[in-house]
Amino acid sequence: MIGTIMAEPIRSPLTGSGAIRATRATGAIGAIALADLLGHWPAADGPLYRLLATRIARLADTGELPAGLRLPPERDLARTLAVSRNTVAAAYQQLRDEGMAESRQGAGTRIVPHRTTPGAVHRANGFFAGCSRIPWSSRTSPWPRWTARHT
Repeated sequence: MIGTIMAEPIRSPLTGSGAIRATRATGAIGAIALADLLGHWPAADGPLYRLLATRIARLADTGELPAGLRLPPERDLARTLAVSRNTVAAAYQQLRDEGMAESRQGAGTRIVPHRTTPGAVHRANGFFAGCSRIPWSSRTSPWPRWTARHT
């Protein structure tokens, strides 16, 4: 209709906040919704499967992918991301090896409840290392006396 004003935006079940609601209701996330959450994941250097696994693990660490969530089938995610199925399979295998996911034949791959795994600690250390790249001098240090004595 011409001239109709929408009071609420239309949300697709595959994008935006509708994806999160659909995910929580069904316990699974579609390949398109996961691709939206992943963003531009292959921006860094390294093997694609490792970059993909790291990005999915970071989403699980931050709670954007809740525990118990079923990841999309390998073929669907590979098609959506335009990568080889072997890339997705290797990424899922890395998540299983790190204790971030578990798989059962015919039941898919699920994110496991949060555990402090070596991979999670490594990702957190990398995040905090990026935050601490502030140059400290004795004038800006919160501990000027300690710094002066130990430098």
